[in-house]
Amino acid sequence: MVMKPVLLLTIYCCCFYRPGAQVKNTDNWLNDYIASGDKAGVYWLVKIKTNAADFYSDHAGMEITRQLTQFDFIVKVGHEGMKPTHKAVALSTAASNNWKLSPQLLGIILYRTIKDKQDKVFYIQSQDITGLKQTFTQSIPAVIIVGEYDKTLAVRTSYQHMIKILLPDDRIQFIDVAAQQAKEEVNIAAFDYSVNKINLLQHDYPSINGKNTVISIKENKPDTADIDFTGRFISSPGAGNTLSSHATTMATIIAGGGNSFYTARGVAPASRISSSSFAVLLPDNDALYKQYQVAVQNHSYGTGIENFYGADAAAYDASVQNNPALLHVFSGGNAGNQQAADGAYTGISGFANLTGSFKMSKNSISVGSVDSFSAVSPLSSKGPAYDGRVKPELLAFGEDGSSGAAALVSGTALLLQQVYKEANGGLLPDAALVKAVLLNSATDAGSKGIDFSSGYGNLDAYRAATVMKAGQFYTGSVTAGQSQSFTVAVPTGAENLKILLAWTDLPATANAYTAIVNDLDLTVMYNTSGQGWLPWVLNTAAQKDSLQLLPVQKRDSLNTVEQVTIDQPPAGSYTITVNGHSIPAGGQKFFIVYQWDPPALFKWVFPSGNDNLLPGTQPPARWQSNIGGNGLIEFKYAGTGNWQPVANAAPLSAQYYKWVVPDTSAVAMLRMTINGQQYLSDSFSISAPLQTGVGYNCATDALLYWNRSNAANYQVYKLGSQYMEPLARTTDTSFIIDKSSTTAQWFAVAPILAFNKSGVQSIAFNYTSQGVDCYFKNFTADLLAGSTRLNITLGTSYRIARVIIEKADQRGIYKSLQTYLPPIQMQYSTEDHSLTKGVNRYRARIELATGAVVYSNTETVYNLAGNQYLVYPNPVNKPQSIIVLAASLNNQVLQLFDVYGKKIAEKKMKDLSLQIETAALAKGLYFYLILKDGKKESGGKIVVQ
Repeated sequence: MVMKPVLLLTIYCCCFYRPGAQVKNTDNWLNDYIASGDKAGVYWLVKIKTNAADFYSDHAGMEITRQLTQFDFIVKVGHEGMKPTHKAVALSTAASNNWKLSPQLLGIILYRTIKDKQDKVFYIQSQDITGLKQTFTQSIPAVIIVGEYDKTLAVRTSYQHMIKILLPDDRIQFIDVAAQQAKEEVNIAAFDYSVNKINLLQHDYPSINGKNTVISIKENKPDTADIDFTGRFISSPGAGNTLSSHATTMATIIAGGGNSFYTARGVAPASRISSSSFAVLLPDNDALYKQYQVAVQNHSYGTGIENFYGADAAAYDASVQNNPALLHVFSGGNAGNQQAADGAYTGISGFANLTGSFKMSKNSISVGSVDSFSAVSPLSSKGPAYDGRVKPELLAFGEDGSSGAAALVSGTALLLQQVYKEANGGLLPDAALVKAVLLNSATDAGSKGIDFSSGYGNLDAYRAATVMKAGQFYTGSVTAGQSQSFTVAVPTGAENLKILLAWTDLPATANAYTAIVNDLDLTVMYNTSGQGWLPWVLNTAAQKDSLQLLPVQKRDSLNTVEQVTIDQPPAGSYTITVNGHSIPAGGQKFFIVYQWDPPALFKWVFPSGNDNLLPGTQPPARWQSNIGGNGLIEFKYAGTGNWQPVANAAPLSAQYYKWVVPDTSAVAMLRMTINGQQYLSDSFSISAPLQTGVGYNCATDALLYWNRSNAANYQVYKLGSQYMEPLARTTDTSFIIDKSSTTAQWFAVAPILAFNKSGVQSIAFNYTSQGVDCYFKNFTADLLAGSTRLNITLGTSYRIARVIIEKADQRGIYKSLQTYLPPIQMQYSTEDHSLTKGVNRYRARIELATGAVVYSNTETVYNLAGNQYLVYPNPVNKPQSIIVLAASLNNQVLQLFDVYGKKIAEKKMKDLSLQIETAALAKGLYFYLILKDGKKESGGKIVVQ
């Protein structure tokens, strides 16, 4: 006999309930999973005894479907009415189907009144996706499939159909609602590649530029006409149709070519770019990733705060499992000051606020944001993940949000892939290796060691590339209970030894209590003394003070990344051991990455040799150093010996010092002196972008010009097939484009400074769209009271001998009205007080020193001489047209009659000027009427000769 649920609920919740670290504080939340009524189905809610460690390994007659807490499980028995019997089971009660629902969907169903009748997108997970697709397609038109990946379907239906059709289906193990449309997580306005040493990487390793890699931007579509993507955008069927400035910005940060301006140069400017829509938040089809060779996908968007491992998270973990080289990079979110409404960390302000359950995936990277001084942004979303895992894993610069931070990490991942490919015959590295290098090379941020605000630290792109180039990693594989060891020799004086283990884990079941499937363990031993170290582990208890505690060293049973650090490692041999603690089936591949800092390290980071400083600004000079104390910073212009003090005692530990850049154009250097030892920076440029313009755009050539600086000469660039290319050097401040020798339309110019070093390139411009024709920017004629004001604006005075304003007489012959001789000005204005009644036509003429003549457009002024209407010429000579002018337009109609009163023409005035042809009219007298709303406005007679 089955015990009645109400009585059993009281016993279950009051007598045996033991709250664990991952369980809500309320003692009655498990009643959401207890079935109503007397009849028991095949699913049961069971509580196990505290000493039942063998429950997972020995559960005969039952199938563990879902773990709810440390002691509470949903299990499936062989048939209805069968009660779970096991030595570890302390209590059991029949379960409802609510265990299938995500936390947010459970809240919607149980605690809110569903008034929304519109269909929603639901994510469902099942082991029988094929069967479900067939059922929905053939038998249930109310459920429409809109996407799928692996064991996950995205379907569109109503809440009512979800409850009646999806929830009872035994083939479905999980359901979630896509409650919010994905939103782009803030645009990026600031630019500072030095925070993450991207500038240094691009200078020291210029060939590491993303060549032969492909990035996919999953959101709306970037502007494919942007010149920073010229020749590198790949069209794909998965792209959306909506163009987005945010998507364009993300693509620019990751892979912009720097054609439009230096701030548009991406981390990986040689990478190709593709787009994928985020209308459905599931991975793309595996075939698309393979066809377009996508190995990094950037996701700079979020939904709401979601703290559970959803079907989408499982799908992204499966995506990497199915495509081992594919790395998904997610923005952590901009909800860092908010709190979760569901999950174990409900109500803890400032923690567990990543924006989207898909960011709970294990095989991806979620990225938070820092400001220019590596401080974690208050709005940057914080961890932990729903089950206590470290999130976000990494930080990067993003003053306006985590979108740009994720893009910087995606771009750096492309560079690491390129480095590996070129050293390994074109093979791509596993995503787990790229992830391991990125995390282990990161610079510590926030509190010491790993934490739930900064993860493993702030992205160090330069260090990551150095580690990958040096091949400072191992790979191996273990099965359950098996170990594999590696040896690393650490030199004398080394500091900050860091060793990190990472692996691509199998996807967990949606709504899993903890997401880890294959659990590996990392240990490090110093062989000389036998001293050992375990990885750093954070406290995951659901209290704010616990989540803020520093990490301790112990076995990690949650994360698929484990790290050991030793601040002052003794020199000698270290053994790194990886043990397969729990691997339910098969083997698990893993990667070990290691690094250390040399003693007395100092290196300038910014400015590097590629950097340009804008005059009068106050940027931070940056360095990397493990030397204590203060240093003397000095500045000089290259080629001189005159060092000028910048800071007498700059704290080395700060890693930066803000200084005022001189208001000049020059090549300069910085010098740091520490205890008598001098460290020189690369030579860098100081210059402002030149202000450019178009003087004229004629049929055979065009004139470009710019302001003069103190440069000896200038480099003109044109846009080539992908990038800006040098076109010509000149000592002048103008350049003539010969259209017969180039079809390029985009140009830029930069000053050439001392030692043949280029200053900053100007903003690129399309000379055909600058509003300048052949010498004329504009020529206008405006009717005033009794006169016409004539205005000329020129693009340049180059080669102009004189400028003439002309007016046409009654025969249409233009005669000079006003002449201007050198020196030629850029603007002229005059008035014509001798207006002709009717049409007055004007034009401007430029006579060049070469003898060539250039005409402006013709401008017409209608002079009605104070009348409402003017009909002319009258008499009119055939085949000359009759012109009807109106002072205003009000849907007037003109009617023309012969001498017998017969209407021979009727025309509606659609403009202030109406033309009547006379070719078909016989010579003689005609009458006209102008009607407005059927009433006569004007009339008269016309003689045709």
